[in-house]
Amino acid sequence: REGDRGALAPPAGADDWAGTYRPGQARHDQPRLLEVDVRREGASWLVGVTDRAARLQARFGPPRWLVSEGPVPNAALGWQPAPGRLHLRLMMLEAPHVLDIDLSTEDRTFGFSWSSVPLRGGTLGYLACPA
Repeated sequence: REGDRGALAPPAGADDWAGTYRPGQARHDQPRLLEVDVRREGASWLVGVTDRAARLQARFGPPRWLVSEGPVPNAALGWQPAPGRLHLRLMMLEAPHVLDIDLSTEDRTFGFSWSSVPLRGGTLGYLACPA
């Protein structure tokens, strides 16, 4: 469906996406993410991903990729694979890393994985934009 601005209407259940999510089952081979928050902003959505020392922000608008320039340039895509679930894919534009985040709107938890385990640990800022 087309909206007033020509944007596709969000899928049913998208209103449940907004909120703060805590980690579900932790993986020890990944830099640890502490929080993910999602909020609606106009025709798109803003996601914030926080680890122990950095915060990455991305914008997504189903069903297309959106680019966020900011301090950590990225492209993000979000979709609903099943009711009560939201999947986000964040591609870092200045590094070879892709972060996948699975969110449960039912219990407000998330799991995540990198497309390849980063060779060096560090913060989101370092992994997304290594110096």
